[in-house]
Amino acid sequence: MGYNEKIMEVRNDISNKNYESAISKLQNMLYESNNKTVEDENNTYYTFGNNAEQVIFYNTYGYKKPNIFPEYNISEIYYYLGFANTDLKNYGLALEHLNNALKWNPINVSAMFEKAAIFRLEGDLERYRAEVEKTYVYIYNSNYLALFYRDLGWYFIERELLDLGNALYTYSQYFYKTDTAENELKYIAQKKNRDVIYTPRDEINNLFRDYNIPLNFNARILNCINNELKYSEEQKNYKMARYFSNIMFDMTLGKEFVWYEPLKNEQYGIQIDKPDNWSLITKDLYERYGLKENVVFAFRTSQIGIYTVTYVDECTINQFEDKFNKIVENFVNTGTLIINKSIKLDEKICGRLFIETHTNGNTLKYNKDFVIINNKLFEISWQSANEQLQSLDDTIGLNVENTIKIIDTNDYDAQDEKPSNTDSENTQTESIESQINKINDEYAKNGINLTIYNLLNNFSKTNLKNDSNDPFWKGQAVPILNAIIILILTDKNKVSIEDLKEKSENIEKLRKYCEDNLAKLDIAKIQQFADLMEGITYIRKSESDKTFNSLLELINKSF
Repeated sequence: MGYNEKIMEVRNDISNKNYESAISKLQNMLYESNNKTVEDENNTYYTFGNNAEQVIFYNTYGYKKPNIFPEYNISEIYYYLGFANTDLKNYGLALEHLNNALKWNPINVSAMFEKAAIFRLEGDLERYRAEVEKTYVYIYNSNYLALFYRDLGWYFIERELLDLGNALYTYSQYFYKTDTAENELKYIAQKKNRDVIYTPRDEINNLFRDYNIPLNFNARILNCINNELKYSEEQKNYKMARYFSNIMFDMTLGKEFVWYEPLKNEQYGIQIDKPDNWSLITKDLYERYGLKENVVFAFRTSQIGIYTVTYVDECTINQFEDKFNKIVENFVNTGTLIINKSIKLDEKICGRLFIETHTNGNTLKYNKDFVIINNKLFEISWQSANEQLQSLDDTIGLNVENTIKIIDTNDYDAQDEKPSNTDSENTQTESIESQINKINDEYAKNGINLTIYNLLNNFSKTNLKNDSNDPFWKGQAVPILNAIIILILTDKNKVSIEDLKEKSENIEKLRKYCEDNLAKLDIAKIQQFADLMEGITYIRKSESDKTFNSLLELINKSF
């Protein structure tokens, strides 16, 4: 069993609070690891969690020696040992493990926040604040930045600076919305004997200035990531350029950093461009998210919750006003508060609502835009935390909304490079045999590397067929097909069309084949490519056999 499989078992144990099992597995992994020191005369052996952490580390501390990545992520192992012992209230031992986690990866922000949590639990408020503030100069995603502001918010509430705490929890919602922040805002409201108030942006700015709290991401981190993005583009390393573009988009919401995956729905004749860092909600999960059958596209996002495009009715421009007024009337009749209403905003956006609903004691606000495409009326909806955050939500929501259009007759797929780039090899005109030969030759010479990863992606995207019933499945099938090919290469050192047909015929046989060959996989190299590792994981433990069967059927039919 490789590292990824072992750490997945540990995470499962921890989520089930089976700490004895998790700690035993983690200690065994440390014992098995070949690396016992972070640095020797010739090399360092840091275990960064991703490429961004590596770039930030060298930008911060400089490059002194070549870094060789151990087989096991030792920093991560120590982090989970620290996490488990914190929950067991073994605080001294937990701190020891977390300090080791930071020795092996000084950019492990999760370990930094966990250290802070220990001092919070011990009641050492000033040390807690100091540890939280240490994280800021390494934070490179919106989730961590939101946590930074929430943790500071808790400190200032404890110090009875409730207005500042309110501002911090409000501001955290700009970056990543959580129930934790909402509950703390309710707590402050109760303490002050008032309704929940979301601190206005100008007041946030003033309070943060007065208490020397930074606004937004650290400029050095932004420059560091942006410089790496530019370098990747100059080197035409589009895999890395896309990776760093996604980080820059998450940090800035700048449209220039968005890499899109075009999605189509043949039934309604429309397409939309999905940002890379949004997750598609497939139809088999609609019930879990409370979505109706007429939802055409649905996504999970960190910024604005669930984003949906829903078919409403056949409708012309002349019919819109009557239909819109009926929609408003239906909302009012069901107890929905209409905060704002506007109509005929432009040629595309015919109407807009900003509404408030009350469900299970929670107040929820939504932006709802109504557009007509090809004489069909669609509702585009996303959640807004409050009026102060509405402008932020509009930015990201409208950016995606503006990509919705009638299906383009030119069939195109998710891009590995931005549309302006024309230097990549055109595999569309290559025969399947030629592409297979390239994959086999590259694997024979160099094993798993960036080149073979790109060859696999090009092969899968070129040769997988679109499914008319559910056009999203092709995108989902790509990492699974890539994983199947890697399994075959690992087993046989080469792959053929016959192999692909055989391995995609039956779920159980494929799962057994995957388990039989897991020990042969070079996990250390595979885990550099997240979606490739996701393909392996999906084969082993997919949530829905119904969906998995459809994906395999699509792969099988393609060959």
